[in-house]
Amino acid sequence: MRTTKVAVFACALLLSACGGGGGGGDSGPTPATNLAGTWSGQFEDDTGTMNTLQLTVDSKGKVTNIKLNGTVLEDSPGVPQTATIFVAGTNLYSFVASDGTRAGFYADAGATHAAFLDEFGEVGVLQNGATLPLPAFAGADIAGSWTGYTVDLDANLNVSRTFNSSATVTNTTNFPFTGTDAVAGAFSGTLPTVDTTFGRWVGTFTQTPVTGTVRAFMASDKTFAGTRNCPTGFTDVVADCTFSVWHK
Repeated sequence: MRTTKVAVFACALLLSACGGGGGGGDSGPTPATNLAGTWSGQFEDDTGTMNTLQLTVDSKGKVTNIKLNGTVLEDSPGVPQTATIFVAGTNLYSFVASDGTRAGFYADAGATHAAFLDEFGEVGVLQNGATLPLPAFAGADIAGSWTGYTVDLDANLNVSRTFNSSATVTNTTNFPFTGTDAVAGAFSGTLPTVDTTFGRWVGTFTQTPVTGTVRAFMASDKTFAGTRNCPTGFTDVVADCTFSVWHK
């Protein structure tokens, strides 16, 4: 099942950290001891279906429990799937699961929020200390000013470029937004379709001459979002779309 192999945002930002897995270096990778806690959130799989995800991380950076839609993932009957998280860079972490899955996190400086993306274009967010079920979301939760950065990738999840971005969403009908990034300039659009159960907003954007679709996924405390922006007619989610992490 592909949605059990969650490759998180650092895989996109620093592919070598994910590809290296548990090896590399005479001293070995450094466990991510600062990520201890229970991380909960949601993601959209490659069929467009929303799911919940929960990871329990101990003080040594080991993931001792992984739940997909409330069900513990197992390597075999009665044997829970585990993982180890390693430091891969500033706010970046590689993730090696017991079934051989390699992944990674982008986590913010306070180790409170994380955004993720896998090779199939599955995107979502997690929050440390949040619980399930997810809170109720309202359309207006997306309104406000957001700042962060955006990344372009190639088909192999290698980084083409990263750049600052920001946006302001207005609390009116269809939630119109305007913003700018450091590469392509000004953009605008709307986010009229809201999934209040999973905290997902779907809409369209224009960044002349490009038009396309945008999806935003919000953390439980409603101050952090991960987005996926895809041009009209795209064929490869990873290579053709851009991905952003924003704080309100």
